[in-house]
Amino acid sequence: MIKSPRMRLPSIVIVFGLVVILYTETMSQSTFNRRYDTGGVGFFQNCLSVEEADSSRYMIFGATEWVYDLDTITLYAYSVIVTYLLDSTGNVLNEFLQTDTTQVEYVGWTNSASRLNNGNYMLGGSSAFDSTQAPVLFFYDANGVLIDEFDYVILGEEWIGRQARECSNGDLVICGDHGVGVNSNGFIMRTDNTGVQQWVQSYPGGGLDGLITIDTCSNGFFSGGQHRFFGQDINFWLMRTDDFGSVIWDTIWGSGFDEPNAHVTTLANGNALVASSWAYAPNYGQMRPYLAEVSYADGSFIWEQQYDEPSFNTTLYSAKEIEPGGDLNAVGQSYVDVSARGILLRTTNGGDSLWMRYYEYSDSLWNAGRGFLFDVIQTYDNGFLAVGTALGLSNDPNDPPLAYSQDIWVVKVDSMGCLLPGCHIVTGIESQVTNYKDALKVWPNPSTSGGQVQLTWELPEAARSKSTELSLVSTTGQLMFSQPIDLAQESIQLDVHDLKPGMYFIHLVQEGTWISGAKLLCLPK
Repeated sequence: MIKSPRMRLPSIVIVFGLVVILYTETMSQSTFNRRYDTGGVGFFQNCLSVEEADSSRYMIFGATEWVYDLDTITLYAYSVIVTYLLDSTGNVLNEFLQTDTTQVEYVGWTNSASRLNNGNYMLGGSSAFDSTQAPVLFFYDANGVLIDEFDYVILGEEWIGRQARECSNGDLVICGDHGVGVNSNGFIMRTDNTGVQQWVQSYPGGGLDGLITIDTCSNGFFSGGQHRFFGQDINFWLMRTDDFGSVIWDTIWGSGFDEPNAHVTTLANGNALVASSWAYAPNYGQMRPYLAEVSYADGSFIWEQQYDEPSFNTTLYSAKEIEPGGDLNAVGQSYVDVSARGILLRTTNGGDSLWMRYYEYSDSLWNAGRGFLFDVIQTYDNGFLAVGTALGLSNDPNDPPLAYSQDIWVVKVDSMGCLLPGCHIVTGIESQVTNYKDALKVWPNPSTSGGQVQLTWELPEAARSKSTELSLVSTTGQLMFSQPIDLAQESIQLDVHDLKPGMYFIHLVQEGTWISGAKLLCLPK
């Protein structure tokens, strides 16, 4: 599907600390942060894939647990597929829970869904019952309601579907892995546009191998996954095959202890973009986010880049081209300094980092929430929408237990990765706590230049006890001023007599973490 050209928006600025930032704003990018507790208290949820429905709506694909056997209270983790159609502020327009009393169903892996040329959606996943697990193509209408599904069952065997894509002629392709004794092989299967199987190819590697992502390329497919030689000796695995699944080239590389899956998408120039992590042996689990561009012709490397510091279990799960031939963006998770934060990374088309943002989840329920991000899209206003899992990984005794706190997480940010424009201007911001975004209030608003405004905030006790900086920034990126404030006061007066008429942004920053902000419109005297 070809989208209309995107509207270019002016870049905007933010200030650091508990910061009040004000700017003039000609056009605004909507942002939001939402947590969705589909299964209810005591059930774990996650979200692995997002697609843009149109200029103001988004379709997300996630999963929740299901009590399969009421007598034994048997739980099947992530065995109910969930779809949400969201509006531009994250409100749910339609919700669909996919339950089947004869089998359990799985959402696949990251970025497993895609928008079809007819406007509907397809998801590459799997189903399981008894000793059989089968790859499945799920089809949904424009509201996320299941239309049909095709299970490709071989009784008594385990074939697990991970991701699916539509070919240029309307055919469909799905990849995954299947078990053979103590080993597993990757597979690719192609069907016609009605789901009738045309062929399936298995790719043995002699170990625990699997293909988790696939994308169409010129005259065939890229598919990526992992090759496990023995124990923890795991490497990236990337293949290029023709239209019939015959291997043209494949390459296995890495440090031997990587995340290690090669998450692959096809670039506009025909090459493959791979996202994952690079590990540092013998420090098992110490990894850095990793991107690479691989040549279509022969599988050689155009470039490879690593980002941030090595830390436990840090990786990228999905990477995409923002515009044909332009910048790249990627999402994942980080454990640098703080456990389980979401990552959003933007680079040039050569992999050079432009910026990387961390995101934490906290709200009135969780004082110290965390989260992972698994998939991302650029939106029509040039912002980004990322989906993943919000976690309550907290040592705070006031927070609820973990069983309460694993939900679907959706974050919408502007073109610079900010929940309020300007965060990239404020010195020292390392992370953004997403759910206090609207805690700061300004009155009167609009205000008359040359007067005063009152700032008030509604924040939990834990947030009010930390040192905070307030900053003011213009839309041209000028820092008007920055000052410490005491959040325990719950309100302050701000003098705006030097401000020219226009739109400004106010931001609060604590110890390197952005926590809240607000807009202020100044009118002429």
